Amino acid sequence: MAPTGQPFLLNGMPANGSSIAPGESVSVQVTFAPTTDGSYSTQLTFATNSGQPAAERQIGFTGQAAAAPKLAISPSALSYGTVAIGTKKQKSFTLSNTGGTDLIITRSKPPITAGFSAVNQVPEGTTLTPGQSMTVTVQFKPTSLGSKTSSWQLNAEDGGGVRTVTFTGQGGPPTFSGQWLTSGNCLQSTWPASHTLRAGTCAYIAGEAWTLNSKLQLIDGRSRACARETGKSAGSAIALVSCTSATDRQWTYNPATGHLVNKASALCLRRNGTSVVVATCSASASEKWAVRAPVSPHPVAAAALVNAAWQRCLDAASSLLIAPCTDSKAQTWTIDPFQRLRAADTGRCLDGGTVSLVTCSGSGGQLWTLLSTGGLRNDASGECLKAPGGSVTTLQRLVLAACTSDPRRRWTVG
Repeated sequence: MAPTGQPFLLNGMPANGSSIAPGESVSVQVTFAPTTDGSYSTQLTFATNSGQPAAERQIGFTGQAAAAPKLAISPSALSYGTVAIGTKKQKSFTLSNTGGTDLIITRSKPPITAGFSAVNQVPEGTTLTPGQSMTVTVQFKPTSLGSKTSSWQLNAEDGGGVRTVTFTGQGGPPTFSGQWLTSGNCLQSTWPASHTLRAGTCAYIAGEAWTLNSKLQLIDGRSRACARETGKSAGSAIALVSCTSATDRQWTYNPATGHLVNKASALCLRRNGTSVVVATCSASASEKWAVRAPVSPHPVAAAALVNAAWQRCLDAASSLLIAPCTDSKAQTWTIDPFQRLRAADTGRCLDGGTVSLVTCSGSGGQLWTLLSTGGLRNDASGECLKAPGGSVTTLQRLVLAACTSDPRRRWTVG
């Protein structure tokens, strides 16, 4: 007799009264074909003339039915907006199995063009259990201007076909920050005395810190105002004005030629003595600008520097030493955009040649880098600031020594 419970179906079951000769066998195919979720069980009962008296036999069947696997992707499109050339941006999408059985990814072709690349992979053959999700991250790092697009193709054993996640972005102008130099002279802001630009000996001041941003605005680090070409003709001066999207406030920079070109007039920024004007672009050295960017990877702003060995602070009260930490300005330091270590109370800079505070300049002995290891390295000597050994006192001076993991040569920002 056939099993009474569905969805178990038998194929090849001998009819009642059939005989099986000695040494022969019969194969019966059992198919489990549920149409709804749930647990199923039944049994097959049959009798033979094997044994005296005739005996009944039972075979049990059980099965569990669940929803088919289903791949869900969210979102199916990512827009990165405008990203400056040389920088990068990351965004993510999610793969989920919203079905009731395991889902196998059968196709996975990540983006490899237009500056898009996978941060983490989805290998073909990846299995997602019911309810499982995975986050996939894609990076956009454009190498040229303009609109960019790419995609990630995915398929799975759910009958849904190939699905595509699309990525779009815009390659924007690169950002340049730091000192702008031509013929060894720095572009300088005259603010607040006036609202013009000039060229002069580099003094490592805030008025020499300029940023050409992705909006093509040349911004003064002191006033936060924008450089504007005033006359749209050769010889016109440059003024500092409020920043807007007007083309007379927009500049493009070509590192290969050194030209800084105003978008409204198509004229180049030129040093004319100590003045700065626009002129017809040429090969003149006075029109070749280079950017000396800040390079300190760990800038410090208005904070104490605490020695790891003694848990005392760098102090500039009378002479350079370490002392018990207080909230005084004598123990407040900054590493400015030009890598100078400045004392907040006097504005003077730490010089590595004498290990003392001096008037700030662009000397290499005044340039410092706070390393990721905690070392405070002088760029001129390559050595690190070291606290005294032995029994520390507030009168002991600091020295420069080779950079090591010695805690006396490590500093934390407090």
